[in-house]
Amino acid sequence: VARLFASSLVCTQPGEDAAGCGSCPACRKAAHGNHPDVLVVTRLPKKEKRADTGVADGDEDDGEDAFASKGGELRPFIVVPQIRELKYHAAYAPREGRRRVFLVEPADRMNAESQNALLKTLEEPPGQAVIVLVASRPHVLLPTVRSRCFQIGFGAMPPDELARELSARGIPSQEAHA
Repeated sequence: VARLFASSLVCTQPGEDAAGCGSCPACRKAAHGNHPDVLVVTRLPKKEKRADTGVADGDEDDGEDAFASKGGELRPFIVVPQIRELKYHAAYAPREGRRRVFLVEPADRMNAESQNALLKTLEEPPGQAVIVLVASRPHVLLPTVRSRCFQIGFGAMPPDELARELSARGIPSQEAHA
């Protein structure tokens, strides 16, 4: 839903309901994750440790090349440098769309320092920036962060309705019910 919302904000041909059309170049870029105005902040891969020293490669500088994937494991938290990067990019005008959209997912995996670093930006987002925090456990976010956000909750679909929708999308009926 957050990605569809982001797509609707950068769509160049929104429908009457303001939803993204899904077919314009902006929507296609957003769907493929390469729209310059839709940026996702998420947990980074863990650094690999060098066998000779026990020190993680790239500890000297925190450049992107330092983040070699360690068997697909992710760091436990979104960290302050990532939030600083978000704030830096939020200050700029959109490149192609009407807005710059920042998706922080999972927001409930920001550590306390990261959440505090984001407070001012949440309170007064720069001009055309929209920040969407995606959290399955919103109670983990600091009260000061939650108080600066509009909260939209989603409940589980009834099992029969979910099975019907999955079947309509080509999932075999027995699997859809399971």
